[in-house]
Amino acid sequence: MNFQEQKAHGFWSCGTDRYQVREARTAVLLLQQLQLQQQLMKKAFAEIHNSPVQILAFLIREVEIRQVPQQELLEYLRDIYRDILVGVDNLNSRH
Repeated sequence: MNFQEQKAHGFWSCGTDRYQVREARTAVLLLQQLQLQQQLMKKAFAEIHNSPVQILAFLIREVEIRQVPQQELLEYLRDIYRDILVGVDNLNSRH
């Protein structure tokens, strides 16, 4: 009996069931990984928006309404830079 005949008579049904279970598990794992990546992206956006972007918006307003000394401006920019690096490090450590 060849493979097609064996398959038609049900000799390979158990293997097919195992294959389908393995495929379903793989699909679930891929879906979970995608959901985790989406959560990390949302968290990264929130971290960047809540701190560095807010500080930049404040800094732009300050520069528009008054003269900001260069040293003060540099301090703000360094803080923003550090906040972004911390956010990136946090994302890298979670992934």
